[in-house]
Amino acid sequence: MIKTLRYMRHGQTVFNERGIWQGRADSPLSAMGIAQARATRVYFAGLPTPIDHVYCSPLGRVIQTLEEALPEIGKNYVVDPKLIEMSFGEVDGTPIAGEATDYERYDFSQIGGEREETAGERTCRALERIMNRTGNVNVLAVGHGGTGRYFYKRWRELSQVAFDEALPNCSVATYTYDTNTRTFSCIDIWIPKV
Repeated sequence: MIKTLRYMRHGQTVFNERGIWQGRADSPLSAMGIAQARATRVYFAGLPTPIDHVYCSPLGRVIQTLEEALPEIGKNYVVDPKLIEMSFGEVDGTPIAGEATDYERYDFSQIGGEREETAGERTCRALERIMNRTGNVNVLAVGHGGTGRYFYKRWRELSQVAFDEALPNCSVATYTYDTNTRTFSCIDIWIPKV
């Protein structure tokens, strides 16, 4: 059976605006982030098949994005702790120095955080578990840039669209999921125009 997973990154946050490492540190959406989340309403309203299940990271920026994007669902979503962003350890909540946004250059486990591979594998296992649940056919998962990028990298060879960076804020990557082969393929990336 072929199922659909839509993975949405949270909207821009105050920390994003200020150039601060987020990781597990939390920050509310900026005015731009709220506008991005609200812009996704048009995208979701135009889907040919409605979302049947919604999952999200426990961090406030993700929940705020979800509730701004889909206010009609109220609290009808599942908070999954396995979808949380990777921890940057001691640099969570501190200013980013220079061009330090390439997570692959860092081993955050050396400073009390997680390795990108560890966070990515956790996210991959969580999304596969979610997609294998009975009744989950057209799923939305709302999460983070780092873990979303790793998830894409895991399935890049089977994907029909290419990107190398983290998803832009509030972008939605659409994946097919084949329950027989247990594989994902990214077939589309939607980016809000704000």
